[in-house]
Amino acid sequence: MSVLVVDDSAFQRAAMKHLLEMEGFKDILEAQSAVEAMSVLESGAAVDVMLLDVEMADLDGISACRKIKALQPFQDLPVIIVTASDDPEMLKKAFEAGAMDYLGKPPTALELGTRVGGAIRLKREIDQRKARERELEQLNLKLTSVNELLRRLAVVDGLTGVANRRYFDEVLVEEWARARRNESNIALIMADVDHFKAYNDTYGHQQGDECLKLVAGTMQSALSRAGDMLARYGGEEFAVILPSTDAAGAFEVAERILRTVSDMRLEHSGSSVADHVTISMGIAAMCPDEQSSVQGLIEAADKNLYKAKEQGRNRVFGI
Repeated sequence: MSVLVVDDSAFQRAAMKHLLEMEGFKDILEAQSAVEAMSVLESGAAVDVMLLDVEMADLDGISACRKIKALQPFQDLPVIIVTASDDPEMLKKAFEAGAMDYLGKPPTALELGTRVGGAIRLKREIDQRKARERELEQLNLKLTSVNELLRRLAVVDGLTGVANRRYFDEVLVEEWARARRNESNIALIMADVDHFKAYNDTYGHQQGDECLKLVAGTMQSALSRAGDMLARYGGEEFAVILPSTDAAGAFEVAERILRTVSDMRLEHSGSSVADHVTISMGIAAMCPDEQSSVQGLIEAADKNLYKAKEQGRNRVFGI
């Protein structure tokens, strides 16, 4: 428990130190001016309470208290004003400056010990409360991080890292509703990795998983707008939601995805289409109205995907 005694009188400092020692306080620091007291505080000394004389030559105690309390590290430091005056106006100014208590000169050992002990207990309680608040802040940050991770796990496909089927369903409904409100188009691309069963049979399921990861990452890289969303629809099938896009725009995006995946030149000796991994895609675009539906958009894109497969795969169908 460290006490800082600030008084420009060496005699008064010695007397105060003696009284404090009588009451069991051993760690006592001294300063002969407000400027020196600030130096002690800023040096990092662990001060639990400050006894500050009102009448000092360089800077009076009330002004010094106000300056100290204005500094964030010392806002909770208990300051006890020591004064021979009992002027109510002066005491009012001292409390307004941030003092928590005052002592009349000369104090008795019992009075000094009681006031200083109370101030230290208050400081300890404030420090403990702030420590708990910091712990709660850290806990809240951890909870926020965990919640974000849980949210991500809920919407991201664990294998490929793109949106999962659940999130795809949610976003498609939202984008459909937005397109209907805005009377704008919405397009959907359904894509399938060609002969993926043969790929698994040839290279094994572990390598098949790596193939899906690469295809997903490559498809994602081909999307240029922030609002476009790629999702794993199921197995080796993917879907792309394209807000504010008509059939021609969707076809252009699909062709870009097709080329990008093909350009990977990922070996696929089990394919009858090419010696590398390729995909087939079906597109559909609608301007939502009372006669159309989300399910209708999905069925149209899926139907066109099957037509792309029927026509030889490694192609886009729908326009």
